[in-house]
Amino acid sequence: MDGYRGGKARKGRVLVLVLSTTFVLAALGVLPFPAITVRWPDAHHEDSTHYTPSFTGPLEHKLVLVYFGSAACEWCNDPALPAVIDSAKVAVRELAAVRGTSFSAVGIAIDWDTEDGVDHLKSVGDFDEIATGRREFGLGARTYSHLLDGTPQVSVLERMALNSDAGPNQRFTEKELIRYTSLAGIASWVRRVAPTPVGAN
Repeated sequence: MDGYRGGKARKGRVLVLVLSTTFVLAALGVLPFPAITVRWPDAHHEDSTHYTPSFTGPLEHKLVLVYFGSAACEWCNDPALPAVIDSAKVAVRELAAVRGTSFSAVGIAIDWDTEDGVDHLKSVGDFDEIATGRREFGLGARTYSHLLDGTPQVSVLERMALNSDAGPNQRFTEKELIRYTSLAGIASWVRRVAPTPVGAN
């Protein structure tokens, strides 16, 4: 251990000597002044043009974007869809940030085969949560059966916590703020920069 510490100390002294010599020579005009850039990496940086999950716990107030799609749906396999859904997620994430709430994106694939559903959701983009399998009888489809009009569809939900427990026992109310079904409908909304939903504070 002492040898390790001694080695580190020697390396530190050598680095100081090299830097000092460099600056002295630069001051004498022998060498140009070195350009030094100091930057701390931002672990929480979010790409403003692409959605990536934040992996953070929910706040008491939350906006949730739910995407409904299917590997068997012709319109869900349109090459233009992933960019449209990604833009929708970014827009609602930004709205949540402005309102001081948390955000998550949920992908639900209405497919019998789980592999087909997972592959479809991967092709659409990144989500914080996904659900697929058993088509309309699956957990995700049944949970949101009252919202589902067709595929592709995007719904934005507002969740409000009913108790202070931030863990898995947190209970909440949930209401739908907006719903757009069809690629054309979702794209039209995104082109309007996903305005604040009617009824939102």
